[in-house]
Amino acid sequence: MKRMLAYLSIGQIGYVIIEIIVGDSNGGYASMITYMLFCISMNLETFACIVLFGLRTGINNIRDYARLYMKCPFLALSLALCLLSLGGLPPLASFFRKTSLVWMEYLNSQSRCYIVG
Repeated sequence: MKRMLAYLSIGQIGYVIIEIIVGDSNGGYASMITYMLFCISMNLETFACIVLFGLRTGINNIRDYARLYMKCPFLALSLALCLLSLGGLPPLASFFRKTSLVWMEYLNSQSRCYIVG
């Protein structure tokens, strides 16, 4: 599970690079810093949930996450919210950051970045 979280972190860097390319002094860099703060906090919270699960059960196999809601309901809820936020689902914070990134790309008319994003 830790390896999957590392791959997810690598994928989030692409959004930061796009914000560096498109960023301007009117809020592009502030948007990038805000996005990074959200990503760092969600990654740390997800990593904390994974470590806490590993400490409680003594094993770190992804198959052991089955029926986590029956073993530790609060841990399952917090892990689900963190992973959904990292995925960028609409009611959560990362969705709004990604939407503002695409909107900023559109406004700056960087068509190459807009198509890639």
